[in-house]
Amino acid sequence: MKNDNNITIYFADLTHTGQGINADTMPLGVGLIAANIKKVIKNVKLEIFKLPNVLNDSVNKEHPQIVCFSNYSWNELLTLEYAKYLKNKDPSTVIILGGPNFPLDKDERKEYLLRYPEIDFYIKWDGEIAATELVSKLLEFNLNVTKLKATKLISDNLCYLDLNNEYIEGRDARVDDIDSMPSPYTEGLFDHLLKTDFVPLIETVRGCPYSCTFCNDGDSHRSKLGRRSTKKVELDFEYTAKIAAKRALWLSDLNFGMYKEDIDTAHSIAKLIKKYDWPDRFETSTGKAQPARLIESNEIINSVKPGVFKLGYSFQSTDDGVLKDIKRKNISVENLQGMTDYFRKDDSEKLEFFTELILALPNDTLEKFTTSLRDVTDKLLTNNIDVHQLTLLKGSNMAEKSQRELYGLNPKFRVLTGCFGEYFFGEKKRAVFEIEEVILENNTFPPEDYEKARILHLLVKIYVDHDPFIELMTFLRMKNISLIDLMIEIRDEIIPKSTKFSKLISDFTEAMTDNVFDSEEELMLFLAKDDALEKYLSSEYGVNELLFNRANAFVSFNDVIHDSLLEASINILKRHNQLSELNLSYISESINFSKLKKFDVNNLYGVKKGFFSFDFMKAQENNYKLDPTLISNDKKEYVFKYENTDVDKIKLIIGNEDLNMKRIGKLYQRHNMMEVNRGFKA
Repeated sequence: MKNDNNITIYFADLTHTGQGINADTMPLGVGLIAANIKKVIKNVKLEIFKLPNVLNDSVNKEHPQIVCFSNYSWNELLTLEYAKYLKNKDPSTVIILGGPNFPLDKDERKEYLLRYPEIDFYIKWDGEIAATELVSKLLEFNLNVTKLKATKLISDNLCYLDLNNEYIEGRDARVDDIDSMPSPYTEGLFDHLLKTDFVPLIETVRGCPYSCTFCNDGDSHRSKLGRRSTKKVELDFEYTAKIAAKRALWLSDLNFGMYKEDIDTAHSIAKLIKKYDWPDRFETSTGKAQPARLIESNEIINSVKPGVFKLGYSFQSTDDGVLKDIKRKNISVENLQGMTDYFRKDDSEKLEFFTELILALPNDTLEKFTTSLRDVTDKLLTNNIDVHQLTLLKGSNMAEKSQRELYGLNPKFRVLTGCFGEYFFGEKKRAVFEIEEVILENNTFPPEDYEKARILHLLVKIYVDHDPFIELMTFLRMKNISLIDLMIEIRDEIIPKSTKFSKLISDFTEAMTDNVFDSEEELMLFLAKDDALEKYLSSEYGVNELLFNRANAFVSFNDVIHDSLLEASINILKRHNQLSELNLSYISESINFSKLKKFDVNNLYGVKKGFFSFDFMKAQENNYKLDPTLISNDKKEYVFKYENTDVDKIKLIIGNEDLNMKRIGKLYQRHNMMEVNRGFKA
């Protein structure tokens, strides 16, 4: 289309920055739309934004005629505040929103647009073609929204209120050929962001064949898959590797490793690493079928640089009844055994084997949740276990009224972790907080059971996640002892008798319900207090209690968690008639060995020493799968230290900022802590 009128369109996928950049991936959604508009419509100036104050500065220098915002759960209210500000500044500014954070029900969509009149148009589902067609129509009407709405335009994926507040919605549509869409990377639209603090996010496949009710990609409209060609993907990879400041790569795919074409993508990433020594970390959502193919893709990438891509499979639950209620299909635990065999082979000590569960799903119970933990920890031997609290997302089936009533999903309201800050709107600053609906109980999961489940998960994060006690845990597994039984022993028998450990746990459980409210209105009144923002920024409020207390366990309660593990292990071995003098000596020394080896915030780079009567070097060579009788010897002194290259790696990971508890928690969450253990020798 020819257009002789120069206009400026801003595209914003905003992130909160109150405690550092919260959503640090590239704004792929708006980037794809901007690239297509650039291709189709001439004489249009396009700019893309992630940082709120950068957007504000630009708006005050040059007011755009059209602003397109991405709407996600983590930036919704920030987006709406800027949309409102722009409308007040110049009512002729056209405000277009798009993204998954939009209800499924048409009546609720109408209510949403009535609640936020600053939104002129909403684009549901795929946005490239829909947004381009809308901009073209707006240009035909000289950007006069009133005149365009008077025509009652019906267009694919377009939603809006007409002049009489009648809700108008086009049919659901997909981009049939995503490979024909231009790339924001090779078009140069992301250059200014790639050179800073944002992680490249690249799409190879769009859509998901599954119907999980908790996910806003679970609607049937998203089931058809679209794929970009290997050639196009490799062009993005090459372009990104040359200029990206961040040494990580994310794919937006929802089931990577499930399709034969993903093997080609894995080879492309391997070639990228060989050529550019980039990335150091590859993240994506892995597939729910074809475990052999997922293993193959993992092997291809990690064979070039070990540890770049963590192996994983997300279960959410292993209970058949729960899975049926959330319309989820999983591979059985038994059929994933090959993944465990691959992960636990002799040369894979530092690899990550990842899984996810969700707590308090419909019809879940403490017993079912504990069984799910047993399945992933004791049967599959995963060593990176995330348990998410169930939240109700706009655009998901579970957030609809019928599902809430059926399963007793009565949400509590709280500030979304890290999603807050104070921002300039023109010359004035205003605090903005994102709010989430979290499920802390349901019809089958009472609050007291929920608390037990959360404590159990915290203990798994402390003792099992990233194998901080691999020497002991491998030994217990060889004795057919459940690690979850060990965690329950600590929770139910050890902690109640330990004043110090009880303090850590009470801090954790109290934080679970701190500043959590029964209604959004109550929360908003609380946030209106003068000191609210200051307390969130200082982490007095709104801290991620799991990250914080896991980190605090190793920083302030290090001796306690090691001593408690020894006591619980003795109790468990006694119960299984396995507590010989040799085994007692081994579990005691193995716990001390791991203590000296582990990354230690209180002694970052110091040399540590200890005497041991077992050959832990030989044990490590065999991934600790040797009976203590085979490695028992005379006591020898072991020295634990970092080489210069290890120190450089740790400094790069830590950065220059102070290591407060929030940053330490993020460190444990985001990095493979097995890679920062001290080396040792006798």
